[in-house]
Amino acid sequence: AASASESEILKTMIRLINPEERVVYFLTGHGERDPERTNEDNTSLTRAGTTLKNKNYVVSSLSLLAENSVPEDADLVVIAGPQQPLSTKEVELLRAYLNNGGALLVMQDPLVLTDFGETTDPLAAMLAEDWGITINNDFVIDLASSDPTLGIGFAESYDTGHPITSQIFNLDSFFPLTRSLSLDFSKQGVQLNQLVSTTDRSWGERDFDSLTEAGWPPSYDETTEVLGPLALAAAGENLSTGGRVVVFGTSQFASDQVFDSGYGNSDIFVNAVDWAAEQENITNITPKQPVSRI
Repeated sequence: AASASESEILKTMIRLINPEERVVYFLTGHGERDPERTNEDNTSLTRAGTTLKNKNYVVSSLSLLAENSVPEDADLVVIAGPQQPLSTKEVELLRAYLNNGGALLVMQDPLVLTDFGETTDPLAAMLAEDWGITINNDFVIDLASSDPTLGIGFAESYDTGHPITSQIFNLDSFFPLTRSLSLDFSKQGVQLNQLVSTTDRSWGERDFDSLTEAGWPPSYDETTEVLGPLALAAAGENLSTGGRVVVFGTSQFASDQVFDSGYGNSDIFVNAVDWAAEQENITNITPKQPVSRI
């Protein structure tokens, strides 16, 4: 250890427990958030990237359009907030990777915040077809939050039976500008878990005009919208191939703006990486940057 600080001791413990480096690839080419470069509005994932490096992960970028394959050393591929949809070819490469026991972490923002337009989304279609995880075309409004556009995952709503959320005690999490997820628990051969849920004071807003200044505030429409509790995060494991996926309805929850907020966001993100990369032995052992509060 470089010093006797808690962070340095934890880093050393992780290297002893897990001396082999694991490789996490962040997909590029579609306007995704960057784990390597900071920006002025703190929308990058540099704090998330640094934390993974402190846990002995190698953080690299991957362009499937250029490489035309998922690298053999990939323990996990992360898709963090694409602004343009992946191509059918890219999704087929990811499907083959998952069918061979690979792992995928998807953070997909509401369509109204992207440049998808009316273009089809092959990635969302694959997640629904193969894994029973549907990323809904909505925008979570949560009246349990002081900001209705901020979905809150209260600690008591976590799935205590899953390694990603089982050890996050008394820490709420915040999911800014998020979509909801629908899970098909009858999907054959797939173990699904609803990791984080909202309260019944939320709904999936489908009238995006109501989110504008002129249309605000939105209101629940029982004919087209679904009341909470709503799923904000889900995990799936293929019981035959060993492939794993974790899906979130927003990428902003792991951005530099909120990663070190002191709540459960950083724990959920890093635990999701650990579980997907089959590193359960270091889940919930994460060196953290001290948070200064005035």
